[in-house]
Amino acid sequence: GSSLTIDTEQGGDESAGAIDFSSSHVAASAVGLSLSLDASGSTAGNISLADVRDGDGSGTAEEALLNLTINNSNTATLAGQIDLATNGSLSVQAATISLSTANSDITTNGTGTIELTAPAAINLATGSSLSSSNSAISLSSDTLDLAGTINAGTGTVTLKQATNGNSIDLGSTVDTTVGVLEVSDAELDRITAGTINLGDTNSGTISRSEEHTS
Repeated sequence: GSSLTIDTEQGGDESAGAIDFSSSHVAASAVGLSLSLDASGSTAGNISLADVRDGDGSGTAEEALLNLTINNSNTATLAGQIDLATNGSLSVQAATISLSTANSDITTNGTGTIELTAPAAINLATGSSLSSSNSAISLSSDTLDLAGTINAGTGTVTLKQATNGNSIDLGSTVDTTVGVLEVSDAELDRITAGTINLGDTNSGTISRSEEHTS
């Protein structure tokens, strides 16, 4: 498929403007398009996407964007329905990533994966969702606020720290301890996966402050 890159970095000062896609149905000519949005720079812009899906509104995955990549060192806001074509993947890198509303639903199909990386925070609003068709979903951040749901089917969901050496506290009900990625029992209960991985080889101590009950 074809690809389109939008980069808002401006000249020598390396500052960046904002990108706002709202109610962006994908035209027939864009089926299979890989879209890359970049608002990174020394002064970063924000990126907002809402309702990015197929051309005729039928919800047919074959008519959607193939891949969506966001590179942005400030805030990436994802709202409404964002569907990717069969085997298309989503990759987002920002300081903060927010699925901001109850109808913020991101879906990949086939072998498509979801990878969110945001050192400051990843926030999933109540009613929001990340879903794949048995493919991997990965969230990397030093603060996770997961009021929404994550569904990888029989695939793997990975939750890990963004800063090497930060520890992980399983069962904590707060998100305020410096240097600790805190994941509550209730947040784990909103995850559906064949396997849930916590941390990686760069994690600090992984502890459990509260017994998990399913």
